[in-house]
Amino acid sequence: MAQKHFYGKYEITEEQSADQYLATVKLRNAVTQIVIEDDVLAELTAQSILPQTVIHNIIKDSTQLRKPMTISKHNIDQYLD
Repeated sequence: MAQKHFYGKYEITEEQSADQYLATVKLRNAVTQIVIEDDVLAELTAQSILPQTVIHNIIKDSTQLRKPMTISKHNIDQYLD
């Protein structure tokens, strides 16, 4: 089931399945999809970090929101505080 909330001026719709977490980020007419892969979800859970934290960190640097993104073990470190 999709959940919708706002983070600043961004509308975020989140969906989680067994193998991925999908966030759709909207700002006016611009839409970006961010996928967090299942192996990263397991790692985040082990560290008590919510996937929403990763999404909010990406939004803080909005220049990254220009294209669809996939968060994997190879690039997760750059999105954590």
